[in-house]
Amino acid sequence: MKLAMAPCGIDCNDCALYRVAFDINQAAALVPWFKSRGWIKPEEGAAEIMAKAPFCMGCRGDRAVQWSGDCAIRLCCADEKSLAYCGECGDFPCAQLNGWAQDAAHHADALERLKGIKNSAE
Repeated sequence: MKLAMAPCGIDCNDCALYRVAFDINQAAALVPWFKSRGWIKPEEGAAEIMAKAPFCMGCRGDRAVQWSGDCAIRLCCADEKSLAYCGECGDFPCAQLNGWAQDAAHHADALERLKGIKNSAE
């Protein structure tokens, strides 16, 4: 599978919100989360999530189909600086990216992915 990577280093192919449109297992796993946010009705489930998808087409996709349209990292990297990835920035890794990487294991993995790409390019 081709790598679809967000500016922050997240592999979109591993992202549940990206995959929910075509992966029933991901949709089923997200049912409680979607219900807690009021995105689906209490009686709805994975089939309804898939029918309402896509929720995200990636950071470079349609902004109307992004679950986190106000992502500060995407706004800084892609929108303000017109970079493909944070690793291309002269401030990499910045305080914002380092702080974000401490929020969740997949964020830390994403930062390490960016560091690996940057190191292999040097």
